[in-house]
Amino acid sequence: MRYMPFAPFCTQPRAVFAFALIQNDLVIAYERERDFLSAPKAYVVLRASFTDEPVMTLGNCQLNDEQWDALQQSPHGIYFFENTFDADNHPLCIFYSATQLLELQSATLEKITEIYHQPSVSEALIHFLGRA
Repeated sequence: MRYMPFAPFCTQPRAVFAFALIQNDLVIAYERERDFLSAPKAYVVLRASFTDEPVMTLGNCQLNDEQWDALQQSPHGIYFFENTFDADNHPLCIFYSATQLLELQSATLEKITEIYHQPSVSEALIHFLGRA
């Protein structure tokens, strides 16, 4: 299990992901942690590119017990697992937050941008898609 070096997730109870599938890429937005609550909200936008057919699971994951235990003891964030039980041995990327679990298979991630001063992660994603 390897922690991906993107901005840490917001740990507030209502912090969630928003995503949109555009052609063969998945655009994912999440609220990043703020140093103090009076700081403006900021959202990170990532692109997940797939080597095969896009495979995404929300709320469930294919980790074994040892991997799941390690994930639950880790801070919320994005993790990459190289050894999965997938028949084709695809790498597994897990977005792990307090309220959601998003699993991507065969994906590479890149940070696209950060967006400020939007009221929600959905609005931030819509704002980004409107500019793209």
